[in-house]
Amino acid sequence: MDQLWRRLKRLVAANRQAASIDALAADAAAWVLMLTPQQARRKAGTASKHFWLRKLLQNFWRPT
Repeated sequence: MDQLWRRLKRLVAANRQAASIDALAADAAAWVLMLTPQQARRKAGTASKHFWLRKLLQNFWRPT
């Protein structure tokens, strides 16, 4: 999740003044929701072959 947060912070919040915390939260949510499932897993690190819950996740999501 740190990788996902790092990207979100860099692309949505870093060096920007938001009108309000609600506007910033809406921008962050929009960014996350625009990611494809594969992009979200890759950015979160869950697509790695070394991810510690990989076998569990394979039962929930089909490969994309």
